[in-house]
Amino acid sequence: MDILTVIGLGAFVVLSRMDSPERKNKRTCRQRPATGRGSLAVQRVAAAVLLAALAAVPLAAPASAQSTPGELTIAKSASTGQVQPGGQVVYTVEVRNTGGSALRGVTATDDLTGVLDDATYNNDATSGDGAQLAVGPTALAWTFDLAAGAAARFTYSVTARASGGDGTLASTVSAQAPGVGASTPCVTSVVVVVPPKPAPDITVVKNVDRRVAVSDNKVIYTIDVVNRGTAAGEVNLTDDLTDVVDDATYNNDAAASTGPAPAYTAAALTWQSRLDAGQKATITYSVTLPRRVPAGNKVLRNAVTAPGTNCADGTAPECRTEVLTAYLTILVTDPPQSVKPGATYTYAVAAINGGSFDQVGDYPVTIADDLSGVVANADYNNDASGPGTINWTSPTLTFRIDLRAGEKANWTFTATDKAGGEGKRGTVARSMTTFPTAPPPARTPPPPVGQTSTTVATAAVTEARCALPLLSTPAQPDQPETPLAATGPAASAWLATTGAFLLATGAALTAMTRRRPHSPTPGHKPQPHR
Repeated sequence: MDILTVIGLGAFVVLSRMDSPERKNKRTCRQRPATGRGSLAVQRVAAAVLLAALAAVPLAAPASAQSTPGELTIAKSASTGQVQPGGQVVYTVEVRNTGGSALRGVTATDDLTGVLDDATYNNDATSGDGAQLAVGPTALAWTFDLAAGAAARFTYSVTARASGGDGTLASTVSAQAPGVGASTPCVTSVVVVVPPKPAPDITVVKNVDRRVAVSDNKVIYTIDVVNRGTAAGEVNLTDDLTDVVDDATYNNDAAASTGPAPAYTAAALTWQSRLDAGQKATITYSVTLPRRVPAGNKVLRNAVTAPGTNCADGTAPECRTEVLTAYLTILVTDPPQSVKPGATYTYAVAAINGGSFDQVGDYPVTIADDLSGVVANADYNNDASGPGTINWTSPTLTFRIDLRAGEKANWTFTATDKAGGEGKRGTVARSMTTFPTAPPPARTPPPPVGQTSTTVATAAVTEARCALPLLSTPAQPDQPETPLAATGPAASAWLATTGAFLLATGAALTAMTRRRPHSPTPGHKPQPHR
């Protein structure tokens, strides 16, 4: 017998005792109904108790309004996106019940097949409150119950290894429960970065102090050797001066800031030493150009080589230098030293660019011909001819012209003797108004050797939910607008008490009715039953 049956039985007993005595007496003894106040009071109390009990019984809500189905959502995060061998990655998995009903037997499975080829599981997975953990060869599984709106969180870690797999820790976690669709799988990926083994990284950079040199110039070379690696390394350096000493003279002044002094043999400068990690050595030496045009190709060109460095073959820009030379030859032709009065004589000037530098543009050839010795005894006829620009400002005749390497220019002019005597000119000088004496831009070394890593495409997140931040506290379920009917032990106890009370009340009314004697009305005689 359930609780509602007990309540109904109690109510029936109470109502049956509240039936009219008059009607009863008519059916049995035909007595007049009792008119005592006690019976009426009992009836009213019983009616009030019954109505109150029925009003207090909670009505059951429709089944559709009691709850919504459970739904699983899963999230996962890794403590880092990159890890070096020996480093740890901590994973956090969170499963949420976003529905309105509790879920039993939820299973979350994390497939570590793509992790364990590059890492080792640390056997430290947490199981949470009431969850059962199962550790398989390539997977972790948790089984647990989830209340509506609640979340379960689990953590575990792995330690990366140097090699063996594809260099990516890729894992996929999913969750499912009986009667509920599985969650969308969540994928995480961590790249294993393998740093290089300790090794030297030696770079060589060569510089020179000028781009163009003229006669008697001293040209200074500098070679910087740096070990930017993580281990000591040997340096075996050779600077071939064959294409330098054909135009210049080595000054036998090579020096090194550390290690032994460089050696010069057969037009080559050599240096052998050992450099620790981070150590630098600077080598310097110089050559001098001759006063007259050299016999070589007029270009100081050379390259430094060092096996195992950026200058292994000497072809990189930072390993080579080139210096051009500017040699200008001026030739003049004078008339005989003894001249006749009134005679006109011709003078000639020639310029030859015997170097390798094109004297053009901002660097033209300028020749100033001092005619002070000529105009002392003769008149300049203002008839100079030739290429370029010619300017006469007594007593100097100036020629300006662009002259490329190997080119030659000729000018002529005349003067008429006034009284006889020597028609010798003064000093003929060449001058360059500007000259590229600034050194070329300093060479820079190549970038240091970088780390190597296993480059594998990172697995993409398959669902936006996977990117949600993990909950810090379990979510609370939404409350319905209309409270649902109370259920459970508390409601059952209340209903049992109410039913017992109604049964007791009905029993009491029955006893009171039976015990009360009927008083005959004065003057009335009982009639025998028919």
